[in-house]
Amino acid sequence: MGTAPSSHGALTRTLSIPMKHPLLALAVILAASASASAQSTIVGLDVRLNRFFETNTADFVGNFQTIAGNSENYYAMDFDVTATTLYVIRSSDSEMGTLDRNSGNFTSLGLTNLPPSSVTGMTADPDGVTFWVVASDPTAAGSSGLFRGDFVTGIFHYVGVIVTRPSTIIPDDFIDIACSSTGDLYAYSIKDDSLYSVNRTTGAGTRIGASGYPTNYAQGMDFDWSTDTLYATLYDTGGSGRFVSFNLATGANQLIQHTSALNAEMEMAVEQPLGSGPGVPFCDPANPNSTGFPVELSATGNPGTGAGLHLDGISGPPNQFAYFLVGTAAQDPGTTISQGELCLSLSGGNSLGRYNLLGTDRNSLGQFDAAGNLQNLVGTSQTGYGFDIPTILPLLGSPTIQSGSTYHFQLWYRESGGVSNFSNGLSLSF
Repeated sequence: MGTAPSSHGALTRTLSIPMKHPLLALAVILAASASASAQSTIVGLDVRLNRFFETNTADFVGNFQTIAGNSENYYAMDFDVTATTLYVIRSSDSEMGTLDRNSGNFTSLGLTNLPPSSVTGMTADPDGVTFWVVASDPTAAGSSGLFRGDFVTGIFHYVGVIVTRPSTIIPDDFIDIACSSTGDLYAYSIKDDSLYSVNRTTGAGTRIGASGYPTNYAQGMDFDWSTDTLYATLYDTGGSGRFVSFNLATGANQLIQHTSALNAEMEMAVEQPLGSGPGVPFCDPANPNSTGFPVELSATGNPGTGAGLHLDGISGPPNQFAYFLVGTAAQDPGTTISQGELCLSLSGGNSLGRYNLLGTDRNSLGQFDAAGNLQNLVGTSQTGYGFDIPTILPLLGSPTIQSGSTYHFQLWYRESGGVSNFSNGLSLSF
């Protein structure tokens, strides 16, 4: 199972973003992403002709080549966040495993707790641990449910029904699911040929719109994390299909190539790692919270505002409050406090501060929404989520962040029952 990169003994490996030139730094990052996304590799399984294949987004049909024969059906497949391990769940018995990228050979990791022949799609979460699965809903016959789990335990917890459907005509409903680099879930239904957004906390689906293509049987869908483009291999019948991208605002498919010449019905995964944003994580992953998952801290460039960086927290307990901490040094492992670990060091003359100073831009107070994302409650975030790091630090003497300096950040949050927890840490150079 792939996890986020560790910073043990490597806190100096930070991405430096010059404070006086944030636009230039962001331009470099965006240019690198655009270059990487010009031709992303796709691997997949043609369940019609039993072949494990490779191609790419630049010319899906022209670059299509068979890697190996494969008579097993893996309707659930996706790479981990490093794009080095291809995880699958076998349809016949819901056994989890990996497919060798170069040979297509299956290596078993054991049975999941999901019923056989129930799983129709799977996607990796950017937290580096979680995988989301769509499978037959245990509470509503003929409908699909959302499940959340991992490939270490093989346990997938039921989240909720996506849309309650009458169990008529088509036994399956949502045939695949995909997660963006920011953790947003999308699922595709062959009952109404439509794209849906899916709530991570409740499993509830909201219809975005019709794809405009009559789909049947297996479909493949995955995000290219270098651009957050949602690609799909849509299939009609008799070998007829198309390679498309989705308009996430309308749900409409945007035709890239007809794939009927391949005579294929395809599952697919884009072989593109999650981009490493600014900073190096430590104490990562953090301790899990009441949702069963840790809060993950991330940073993005934020030119023209304060110190030029923005912080976000995801996978928090809904309705609970939180604020950010900053320190002059990090420690890994940290000091156990309540349910988590404080990983900002106070030894050797180092200090830490709390971004909870009322009436200033050094107040980061937020509350996790139903999807586990930290909403900003005090107007110190241009996006409405997380926190825009200001220039002045909440430390003794109110020092300012200087170019070439490095600071370390964590999120401290409440839990029900009078306890608290912490996110992972993130070291950032300015």
